[in-house]
Order: sequence, then structure tokens, then C-alpha cells
Amino acid sequence: MALVSVIIPNYNHARYLPQRINSVLNQTYQDFELIILDDFSTDGSREVIEQYRNHPKVSHVVFNEVNSGSTFKQWKKGIELSSGDYIWLAESDDYAGDVLLDTLMKPLETDENVLLSYCQSLIVDENNDALFLCDWADPLDKDKWKHDHIEDAEKELDSYLRYRNTIPNASAVVFRKPKDLSVFDDIVGMKFSGDWLFWKRQLSRGGKIAFSQLVLNFFRMHPQTTRHLLSMEKEKQRVKELSLFVDQDSYSVFDKRYDWMLIFWFEHRSAYKGTLQYFIPGFPVKMQIRTYILVLDKILKRIKKSLFPLMPVKTQYQSS
Repeated sequence: MALVSVIIPNYNHARYLPQRINSVLNQTYQDFELIILDDFSTDGSREVIEQYRNHPKVSHVVFNEVNSGSTFKQWKKGIELSSGDYIWLAESDDYAGDVLLDTLMKPLETDENVLLSYCQSLIVDENNDALFLCDWADPLDKDKWKHDHIEDAEKELDSYLRYRNTIPNASAVVFRKPKDLSVFDDIVGMKFSGDWLFWKRQLSRGGKIAFSQLVLNFFRMHPQTTRHLLSMEKEKQRVKELSLFVDQDSYSVFDKRYDWMLIFWFEHRSAYKGTLQYFIPGFPVKMQIRTYILVLDKILKRIKKSLFPLMPVKTQYQSS
């Protein structure tokens, strides 16, 4: 039985599948099985996947006859099929460096208290060209993710993961398989933030979380990714899911750590044109108030800049 179960949940990523699958099969760490799931793709993915069906590492190939509507349903299905003690959810449009498993398994095998191990990600485009390092968590701590570290799970939750998803790409993560898959009961109904909720639940078991600053995961952004598809229905769902992560009892209108949610709404509010939510976000009341504190602050800064433009600074080489 393989120690690691690698799950590739695919939907309409035929273009990227060969690179994704080969980057798994070419890992230096070879104690794994590969489970490939397809969620009723319509782009020729099936033909690509069939080329790998008889590979000795491939233990399951499953084609849905109806689209499930949620990648998190595919996550759960893959884990149910898995035989390994550890899970790597290798999203179908990303790819990996060949020592990803080797690197991430070391802390998991060395310390039984480590529940989850992940690495740095590089954002790439559809042509594999590098865009930028994934610095999504940096606003919470600009130094933390520049170094390898092992953190206490409770501290990680309380100081970081409660405010934003500091593990922004599942493809960068290997974790111990949960014994109770009921943790997915409400996650499978989510479309955007199910991964964030899953990481929080994994770490709520106690233990530790390990991070490697090595860039071993290549996180692809392209026009077909969920984050680029804009519609009112999707944006309402996104706001609804994000609201679940805000502790309304402790939230203050002066708390800046959730401002990224409000900024995200503002940047995507064109999806709400013609509705009340174009002016008032669907977040809880305290967050709505915070939104307009931010807007007012921005307006005041613009007024100040127009009234008091920056004057040129004289240097010792300029005459008075």
C-alpha cells in the first residue's frame, strides 16, 4: 500500500493535464498512488487521462457522468478512494517541482505531530511564464513565509489562518488523511472557500504545521480559473462564504485584518450593477460600516493630495 495518495481532480483542463500528471509521476519520492478524477469535462480531458490509465502508479480513474458543481466534492471522493496515510490534492491546472513530495514528507515523517506540510508557490500563466511569488499571507507577517518553519497549530490558527487563507493553493500541501470525513459535510456545498475551512478544521485537531520556503509548486492563473469568472451569482456566493470566517463577536470596525475582503468586493462590484449590493456589500453590518470608513479615508487622501501636492525636495547640490 502506498504511503501517499495523490488526487488530481480535473475539470476542463486538458491543455494542462499532461504537465500536471507527469510532474506527479516524476517525483523523486515514489511511495505514492495516483487517483485521477474527471468532473464531466467537455474539452478532451478524457482522452488525455485515458493515456495514463494503465500506468503502474495510477490506482483509480473515475469519470463523472454529471458535473458535481464543486471541486470540494471531488476532494472528498478522492480521499474516500485513497489508501495512503497522507494526501496531496494536486489541482489539474497546476504543476510541481520534482522534489515537492520529498520536501513536504520530511517533516510529516519526522514528527508525528505535524498534520500539514506545505511550500512556497510561484504564480505562472497559461504558458508557464512566471508572474510573481504567492505573497498572499505577507500582509499578516512580512517575514514569516520567507523562512522554513514549523508552527504550533493553535498559534497558526489564532494569529494567521483566522484572518485569511494563508495556504492559498491546495497543490502546495501534503496533509495527514482525516479519519472522519464528516468534516466535508458542509464544505462540499462551497464553491470558493472550502479549502480555507478545511485547513482550519485540520489544524483545530492540534499538533503542528510545517512550511518550506522552497518554490516547488507552480500555481497557474489563466482566464478559465474560478477567480477570473465574474457574475453576480458567484460574487454573492463568494461574499456569503467569506462572511463565515469573520467572528462577529470580536470584530471591530477598526480591525484592518479583514479589509482584503472588503477591497475584493469593491474591485468586483461591477457584477452587482443595478442592485443594492453595488453600493452596500453583503457582509454583516459592522463590515459594511468598515467599508465606508475605508472609502471615506480614500476620498480624504485624494483631497489632501490635490490640495497639498508634493513639493520638490531641494538637495545640497541645489541653490536656494
